[in-house]
Amino acid sequence: MTYLSLWSLAAIIVVTLCLGLLFRLKQRNKQLSRALKACESSFQTEKSKTSSQSASKVGGWEFDYQSRELSWDTHTKTIHDVDETFRPTLKKAFRFLTPRSQRNLFSATKKAKEQIAPFDKEVRLVTAGRRHIWVRILGQPILENGILSKFSGVFQDVSQYRRLQDELRLAAVTDQLTGLINRRGLHEYLNELNKSDQHSRHAVLAIDLDNFISVNNTSDHETGDNLLRHCAKILTSEAGDADLVARIAGDEFVIVLKDANDRAQTKQIALCLMRELSKPVEIDGRCCRISASIGIKFWDKTAEPTLKRVLIDADIALRQAKREGRSRYRFFKDSMRQQIERNSTLVEEIREGLRRDEFAPFFQPQINIRTRTLNGYEALLRWKHPSRGWLEPEDFIHAAKDANLLDNLDKQMLLKSCQSLAHLQALGLPAPQISINMSNSRLSDSKVVDNLINVVKAQGLHPHQIALEILETVFLDDPAGHIAKNVHELSAAGFSVELDDFGTGHASISSLRKFPVDRIKIDRSFVSGIDQDKSLEELTGAIVHLAKKLNLTVIAECVETDAELAVLTAMGCDCAQGFYFAPAMPLAELENWLSNDTQFLSQAR
Repeated sequence: MTYLSLWSLAAIIVVTLCLGLLFRLKQRNKQLSRALKACESSFQTEKSKTSSQSASKVGGWEFDYQSRELSWDTHTKTIHDVDETFRPTLKKAFRFLTPRSQRNLFSATKKAKEQIAPFDKEVRLVTAGRRHIWVRILGQPILENGILSKFSGVFQDVSQYRRLQDELRLAAVTDQLTGLINRRGLHEYLNELNKSDQHSRHAVLAIDLDNFISVNNTSDHETGDNLLRHCAKILTSEAGDADLVARIAGDEFVIVLKDANDRAQTKQIALCLMRELSKPVEIDGRCCRISASIGIKFWDKTAEPTLKRVLIDADIALRQAKREGRSRYRFFKDSMRQQIERNSTLVEEIREGLRRDEFAPFFQPQINIRTRTLNGYEALLRWKHPSRGWLEPEDFIHAAKDANLLDNLDKQMLLKSCQSLAHLQALGLPAPQISINMSNSRLSDSKVVDNLINVVKAQGLHPHQIALEILETVFLDDPAGHIAKNVHELSAAGFSVELDDFGTGHASISSLRKFPVDRIKIDRSFVSGIDQDKSLEELTGAIVHLAKKLNLTVIAECVETDAELAVLTAMGCDCAQGFYFAPAMPLAELENWLSNDTQFLSQAR
């Protein structure tokens, strides 16, 4: 048989389709007609695609059903790494195919023969030269007198295309920065694991790098990238060979520990990860210190078949670890999920409460304990819940923080507190000063200084009538210095600055040295029972003495007894608040209290 070139073969096929079948099979069903046209289009497409390729990548083939002979042209033989003397048979041809490809091609040709339809299949084979390649086989039935006579088609080496596909797929599931699997790759891996494992138990560790954002914001992004690569190496080295490590977001990673049946061992792995990640490391000439929080969810397919839920639960445990102070691990518990669900409902109620104006300030008087005169008020947030009544911040503030609603609450508190102070002033009641809590996010806002000044002046007040309560830990979360800058500007504008809960954080002394603080508020833990605890008295006395050396006003909170007040007075504390004097109360009750307690009116007007 004379072997035809690809182009001649394709031309014969087209002519056969267009003439032979058009005239001799004109009355055959429309389905066959559409199939023939599709095949003709496919061959024309292949001709266009391969016109710029080497002829060795595309070859022709033909199988005669009468003689049972298989014919390959020169290019098909080249693809198989055989010479011109090679005489193909069906048996020999199928031996080149991998077992799976044999089954797939056999099924495709059988179906094409039964339906007298073209076929198009990609299969994998091993050439005579032991090369593993992918080929695309296209076949077209040829009929004579209405009877299937031959199958003729094209044989194309698509290995390069498949390699490109594999590279693109790998790129799609790989984190380009660290080389780890990305979120998409993690989901694919878990899906495969879910299909293959019936009874195994695995552990999913959700890991978040604490303080990474601070490092990233105070250095160039290349340093941050190198730090992430360093952390990825640690995670990979600590995980087992059979385990998977993925980076799913900026500083968030996931490790899947296969066959993790031992809770104690999983705990040790988590502790080891936290220990290694917390070690200081030099990146681009800078000493970087971070830590890690970890949430752990055990995954048993029979108990938890939903993969999405597994990852969510691990993340819930992670958030719980961060909420409890970071740099720790937590195993997932059902109660955590229930709390999240309750918080989700609570967040929606908070949003609705903000729309319905349900939040209001309560005011607790602050008394000068030497003169027993009114020094000012602390504005305390309260929520008039439609079904639960008045709620204190501990009932909802964590949910509000998680939902980024603290700024909205701060704005309402500032406006209503200033309006209330102006109202008292208009009534001729004492309105010396009011203390208002400020959230970290609000203090970092570049417009906070102008906003506060505008709100205060709009109510006819002066900045010196407003004291801004700031938690001492706020400065630890301010690597870029935005909060410090705003605090200095607010102080310069006339606002008083008060460090709240003094002594309970990690930056007390440095805060007093670096920032324009006017007064400190001693936390209740340094006040309650002070008359019965000598060491507590000495410790609180040292705080008061330090404040006096720095010319700061000292306020003690939660004073409840004569004995406590006597000790605080003796050590030189300036002001106090608590149930001993008055509880926190809404504006209307405060008006009545002021009207009845005339002892506080003389100096405060």
